[in-house]
Amino acid sequence: MTREDAACAGVLRIDWAEDHYDVALVDQAGVVLIERRIDDDSLGYQLLLELLAQHGDDQDESIPVAIETPRGLVVACLRRTGARCTPSIPCRWLGTVTP
Repeated sequence: MTREDAACAGVLRIDWAEDHYDVALVDQAGVVLIERRIDDDSLGYQLLLELLAQHGDDQDESIPVAIETPRGLVVACLRRTGARCTPSIPCRWLGTVTP
């Protein structure tokens, strides 16, 4: 993926539940590029990092993250890595996410 493609990624939106997160990478036009369900554990965090990296996220150009809760392992890890996290209202924009 080129820098231009990464710039089109827009934002990663994360909807929180007790034991998992529904994540969607949304471009600047509001089109959902990818949806995933990840667990709130180290494997879920690893999958999230892989998803971000596949879409151009790196230390120089990070994809901003909009998340509905400030708690959970994934959120703590994102903050620790310096990810640009922004609070959001509950993410009802997600359709049905297949686990």
